[in-house]
Amino acid sequence: MINLSSIFYELLSRTDHAVGSQTPVVLSDISEPEPDVWVAHVGIRALLERKPVPADLSLVVEVSDSTLRFDRDVKVRMYASAGVPNLWIVDINANQIVSYANPVDGDHRSIGSFTTEDA
Repeated sequence: MINLSSIFYELLSRTDHAVGSQTPVVLSDISEPEPDVWVAHVGIRALLERKPVPADLSLVVEVSDSTLRFDRDVKVRMYASAGVPNLWIVDINANQIVSYANPVDGDHRSIGSFTTEDA
């Protein structure tokens, strides 16, 4: 996780994006998950006094090992229902990233997967 968040920090350090790692994002009044990495398209100054909300987010990343089933069955719908535009689930055991995008009515309209063989 440290490596993944470091990569995003490095890539986005000269932009007006903020990167967070294992810190809460506000999806609703009762839901504040702590994704492994999130990228917000608002600058860090906008987030100094508040937590990011779905309208701020460009990407959420969940790194899954033992949590894959929960991430895939519960968190995917939770993020889609909140309107988070892009979600990646990094499946460590399968060396795969599953990309979810275009959330509509609690489901994603675009789903793709990538493996180390695709690189």
